[in-house]
Amino acid sequence: MNPKLIKNTFPKILTLLCFLALPALFYVLTAYLTAAVFQVLLCSIENPSNAARFLETNLPIIYSGCAAIFTLSILGPLYRSLKKNGSLPASSKRRFPVSGYLYVIAFGALGAIFFNLFMELSRLPELLPTSGTIEAAAGDVNPPLHFLVVCLILPSAEELVFRGFGYFGLRRLFSPIFTSVFTAALFGIFHGNAPQTFYGFCMGLLLAHATEHCWNLTFPLLFHWAANLTSFFFLQDPAGQPLLYSIPILGLSGMGCVWLFYRIKNCNGL
Repeated sequence: MNPKLIKNTFPKILTLLCFLALPALFYVLTAYLTAAVFQVLLCSIENPSNAARFLETNLPIIYSGCAAIFTLSILGPLYRSLKKNGSLPASSKRRFPVSGYLYVIAFGALGAIFFNLFMELSRLPELLPTSGTIEAAAGDVNPPLHFLVVCLILPSAEELVFRGFGYFGLRRLFSPIFTSVFTAALFGIFHGNAPQTFYGFCMGLLLAHATEHCWNLTFPLLFHWAANLTSFFFLQDPAGQPLLYSIPILGLSGMGCVWLFYRIKNCNGL
């Protein structure tokens, strides 16, 4: 094998491993370990109390939130340290106008509306299994807890892993297209079921676009918060919407996404 090819390939493999695979694996293992700890705790309670019943009912949300918080507490300082010593690229120092932040928030909200409605109208969730997800297991969970974890805590941990470490780390050696597709694919797979893999991949591409052109973790974080908040409050049951109502909303949200895609691409003019 060509020694020059090996020399050029090894840093790329190491980058993929250190900045994307390992942080994602750390997050996944943390979630599994946290779930196991809570399961043992629940089984050890002999006399069910109100607290035990609350824990049992909200178990998927509780262990997911705890895993995300633990991931943020460990990887967050590491992320700041790597940026400080130059191992990760520094964020953009340019001050964006308020309109720039509003565009990214709208981009996340409209992206959530478009892809959720597209999935429902295409009947994709009916064709592919969805069991084993937080959403599938969260039927009667506490609404404030559900909101806090799904809309705020989980997006923060996911953005730190997939855009903070993943996108910024890979962009040092890879092209924008490869980095966008690769991080979006892993982000989709991370969601653990076929429909959410498709949804996560599509939203991951939009997140990568916002990250590339704004070059600041704040923007994909705002995008992700807005997307999850929109899904939580306005898209609880897209399939239940009348078809005549859903199709125009699908079209309008799609056109809005295209317009915002180009506005963010030309973010120097925001």
